[in-house]
Amino acid sequence: MPTQRTYPRIQIRLLTNYQVGGETAPVHLGMGLDLSMSGIRLSQGMRLEPGSEVLVTLSPPESRRLILKGAVVWCRESANKYAGFLSGIRWLDNDPDARDRLNALVTHPPTVPGEAPASPGSGSAQKAIPPWWSVRLVLLGLLLLVTLMAFLSLYTSTLSR
Repeated sequence: MPTQRTYPRIQIRLLTNYQVGGETAPVHLGMGLDLSMSGIRLSQGMRLEPGSEVLVTLSPPESRRLILKGAVVWCRESANKYAGFLSGIRWLDNDPDARDRLNALVTHPPTVPGEAPASPGSGSAQKAIPPWWSVRLVLLGLLLLVTLMAFLSLYTSTLSR
């Protein structure tokens, strides 16, 4: 039997930084996938140990960044080989301003251009955007550039004969 969630969650694609162990720890890049008043599902490149405390920095568009304290509840390898790991982070005690800003973000989430906005509890209002899509676009651009350069080199060497 599925468990009932205390807070509704929304699907969101939000660039996220996280630090394991506090403010002086190295900063790592992740992607927020689901967000609620109680936590976030995070896609990241490294395994996180359950129980670890993390500082999560959310960077919503057109808003100042939001730093929240959390604890890793679970972590598993992603089925998508490009996504690394998925983790569930439960928010710990955060100051009232941070909770108010989190509530505003959950109730009025940013949207991906051209898509319908997510509504709390819907879970599927936004089309899933894989966190690795930009990497593929960059690689495709580089491949096209190398192909064009090879073609131009071959063409100029043919003209000089």
